[in-house]
Amino acid sequence: MANKRISSLGSLGGTPAVGDIIPITDISDTAGSAQGTTKKVTVANLVAAAPVQSVAGRTGTVTLSNTDIGGLGTAATFNVGTAATNVVQLEDVSGTVKLPSVDGSQLTNIATSFSNLQTYASSGRPASPSNGDIYYETDTHRLLVYNSSLGEWRYYSSDGSIDVNEISNLYSSKYDGANDFAEAAIASNSMSGDFTLSFWFYGASTSLHTMMEVNYSSNPGWGLIRKTSNTLHLYHYFSGGSGWVYNGIASGISDNTWTHIMLARTGSSLKTYVGGSLINTSTLSNNISFSGANLESGVTYPGSAINYLDEIAVWSSDQSGNIGQIRSAANKPKNLDVMTTNPLYWWRQGEDNSGAGTTISNNAQATGGNVSWILQNGASIDSTNKA
Repeated sequence: MANKRISSLGSLGGTPAVGDIIPITDISDTAGSAQGTTKKVTVANLVAAAPVQSVAGRTGTVTLSNTDIGGLGTAATFNVGTAATNVVQLEDVSGTVKLPSVDGSQLTNIATSFSNLQTYASSGRPASPSNGDIYYETDTHRLLVYNSSLGEWRYYSSDGSIDVNEISNLYSSKYDGANDFAEAAIASNSMSGDFTLSFWFYGASTSLHTMMEVNYSSNPGWGLIRKTSNTLHLYHYFSGGSGWVYNGIASGISDNTWTHIMLARTGSSLKTYVGGSLINTSTLSNNISFSGANLESGVTYPGSAINYLDEIAVWSSDQSGNIGQIRSAANKPKNLDVMTTNPLYWWRQGEDNSGAGTTISNNAQATGGNVSWILQNGASIDSTNKA
């Protein structure tokens, strides 16, 4: 009934070879015909004709080797999930594909939590920060990072921009309203021609507060005074004149807020800036010499309010075109050492003296040499309020 011998298996439990014939009987062969009614198919025929079924469509247990699922390697043996040894599956959160919530503590150079980020107002910065300290400043909405090698904070604003030359302060000079003041014996020609005077002021609107002056009660002399409420007055006294002359300037100074004030002279023109804006240009028709002797600050009358000064600087040239290098757009002092022209004097009010004593050194990067700012009659370095 068959034209070829059926291969026999070595044992009943053996695996057939691909060429072994499997007989298939379609009808009963009771007549013993020559052709026979038994058909043949090999194992290879069956494998080639077998339909391919996706593993995902199978039910029950499916056992496959890693090589059966090409490209997955050992991942084929792991479960999907967020537990240890799981393969991570991306999540669809309202149409946005995201990683699932996992513990990232072992990821390098990634901060996993800011739940303990310190927050302060700008007036309450840590007095003794360590390198790399980070905190959020609540009133300016910026992140601050401390750089111990530079001894200063680096500021990052909320829109991601950074002013790399902006500096912070740990100290200012304080004047208690009881006739205390400060002075420096500046070079006699340092303010006799073109010059720039820059400083930061903080105080209430008490009348008759003298901010800065040269040759106090001398002839010639000049000064800048907060004479009435929030009005600045530039006053001067010159030879042959009829006493002190006061020029009122609408200042825009706010009470108890750090404000940048700058005077810049070119020839007979004297420009006054408040908060980065030019608010007045005076013509010095009498050609006041502004020759130096003592540059003084903080002279107050009895009963005046407490006030503070910070970052006092003098150039023997008009720096009004470089005011953006002196004061930042965020109303903070900047590093004068990287300016096009370094200041002649730069008294940082305690930063260069570790906040100690009453003698404030001229900054090492200033070009005017060893000229100190001397606190007098109870004026002091303060660490609670600084620009």
